[in-house]
Amino acid sequence: WGHTSCTEAGLCAGLSAQNCDDGNPCTYDNCLPAYGCLSVTAKDWCDDNNTCTTDTCDNAHGCLHTPTGDMSPCQSSVDLCSYSLCLSGICTSFAPVDCNDGNDCTLEVCMPLTGCNYQQTADNAKCEDGNPCSVGDSCASGQCKAAFSAPDGTSCNDGANKCAVGVCK
Repeated sequence: WGHTSCTEAGLCAGLSAQNCDDGNPCTYDNCLPAYGCLSVTAKDWCDDNNTCTTDTCDNAHGCLHTPTGDMSPCQSSVDLCSYSLCLSGICTSFAPVDCNDGNDCTLEVCMPLTGCNYQQTADNAKCEDGNPCSVGDSCASGQCKAAFSAPDGTSCNDGANKCAVGVCK
C-alpha cells in the first residue's frame, strides 16, 4: 500500500494516520486503499471479561464498566472452589464449595482451576450403605456394597434406632 491515512475525499494519501480518526472512541478507524477511511464499531471492544460489570462504550468517554448489582452470583476464573458474589464490581469469594457427593467410596477434592474432582477409594475400604440391616459394607469400584443383608423381618438392634420396631425393613 504505502499509504498511512486518507484524504477528506476518501482517498489514501501519505499523510498522518490521524486523518481517519472519526473522534469516536467506540470505533476502530482505518484507511483502506480501495475505500478510503473506514470506521467500524468493534464487537466486544469494551469487554473487560468481568462478569460483575456491564460493559458499554460512550461516544464521549469511551469504554465504561458499570458494576452490576451487588450480591449477583459470579464465577471467579481463578477459584472454582468458592461460591462467589459480585461486590462493587469485583467477583469476591465468600464460602467454600461443598464437593461432598455423599458417597463413602469417593474422595472429594476441590482444585481451584478445575473445581470438584472425585476419585474412587480403594476397593474393600469400609463404608456405610445406609441400610441398618446390612453388615460388612465395603467399597467396590466406587460403590458401597454390603457383604450380607439380613432378610426382611429379621430382628435387629442397630443402636441408632434405624430399624423400625427392631425389625429390618
